[in-house]
Amino acid sequence: MNSETTDEQPELPKINFSGLVVGTPEWIAVRTDVMNALHVYGTFEAVYDPQLDPKLREKVFKKCITELFDLPTHVKSRSASYTNKLYVPSAQGITVYQGNVESIQSFTSLMWPQGNPNFW
Repeated sequence: MNSETTDEQPELPKINFSGLVVGTPEWIAVRTDVMNALHVYGTFEAVYDPQLDPKLREKVFKKCITELFDLPTHVKSRSASYTNKLYVPSAQGITVYQGNVESIQSFTSLMWPQGNPNFW
């Protein structure tokens, strides 16, 4: 039997967030792509419109995510989807399964009962 081995690493999926409107079929398709990428690879490369306001991009991709993962473990553990037992040491994961307004508001209230205007 002739078998070939390859050292080729799988390429991370690139997911385009440009021009999405919440609730549209395109939004739902991208949400599905994100969930699949996280399930299979644990991560993905976010692609977005280069014209996206740099302040908005900073707020979403840096400030909000940093605030979320900087919360104490006992707070993050309020979410049934939180895990810090991933394959990569010190990695953490949180999933909001329903990407709709009500789910995001509920998740935000769970993480920050006092509110967090940066996250929601």
